[in-house]
Amino acid sequence: MTIDKRARLHEIAEIAVQNSGKRLHLAFNVADDSNKRSQDAAHFLKLDGVRIGRDIETYGFMGDLVVGWEQTLPMFLGEVIFPLKNVLPESYNKAGEALRALGETVYQESELQEWRELF
Repeated sequence: MTIDKRARLHEIAEIAVQNSGKRLHLAFNVADDSNKRSQDAAHFLKLDGVRIGRDIETYGFMGDLVVGWEQTLPMFLGEVIFPLKNVLPESYNKAGEALRALGETVYQESELQEWRELF
């Protein structure tokens, strides 16, 4: 069974939102620094109105077509999940757990311990 990693990134973002106490939301077609419409923006997370990371679709594109999932998952972890660690620990823990599980499907056995240690 093949995992749709692009869809899984969206699910991980939703997990973070659901555990944020309404401080985090998944924005779509809005400007980075306001709620004004912006057709240039796809889906991304906003914490207290401030953008976190890139468009989620960009991570999917990078994973599937540009650098591979082995390089994309640590970027997503560093740019989207890590910023939540101290401000929304429940979001960090739940979304991090889901991302860690996704990585288990990407990395070779010899790389898994290093992947797990990133969290």
